[in-house]
Amino acid sequence: LPGQLIFLGPANYVNDTLRIGPNTVTLAQSQAPNLTASTYTLSTAIQIGEGTGPAVLNSSLSLLSSPTTSIGYLAGSSATLNINSGVFNVTGSGSDAELLVGDSASGTLSVNSGATMNLNGADGNAVIGNNAGISGTLNITGAGALWNNTSNNVSAPLIVGNSGSGTLNISSGGSVNNGASYIGYLQGSIGNAAVSDAGSIWTNRDI
Repeated sequence: LPGQLIFLGPANYVNDTLRIGPNTVTLAQSQAPNLTASTYTLSTAIQIGEGTGPAVLNSSLSLLSSPTTSIGYLAGSSATLNINSGVFNVTGSGSDAELLVGDSASGTLSVNSGATMNLNGADGNAVIGNNAGISGTLNITGAGALWNNTSNNVSAPLIVGNSGSGTLNISSGGSVNNGASYIGYLQGSIGNAAVSDAGSIWTNRDI
């Protein structure tokens, strides 16, 4: 039901594609002391936003994993992904961006205190604010919040503002660790990045 918690027990759930429409969906780790951690693995994609209204996905699973993720998948609806605990892995590697935040509609990705976001592919890259007129926001907020791109390939950068408007906020002890990065990549794009508060770190290994 829209707005209801989906409690996942001790299992490894596998699907092809997870698409979130105009609802709020929460994937919550079971709190029962006798249950082990649950994981959810997509074999193709996570797509948030169907163009029919705001779409929100919240995760506190021990592991959420997908080869590609689009936040703001279709035009006409804002989209949000909140990683509140556990790990979110984007595992794909290819010529296109594996993670799009603000793809065809405005999108926001928040990695919150204690949670980790990994781009694991050899050419795995992320674009914040992909298309013209579209805004994307990446928030890495709180102690232990970590964004990590493991690739050092020049074809796997973090792009903040591709053709659209991108914003990166690192605050309250959050950390971003990536290879190359570009702010305001293509002509006409807008890119903004802010690192604030004690303990917040942005490491660009390709500088």
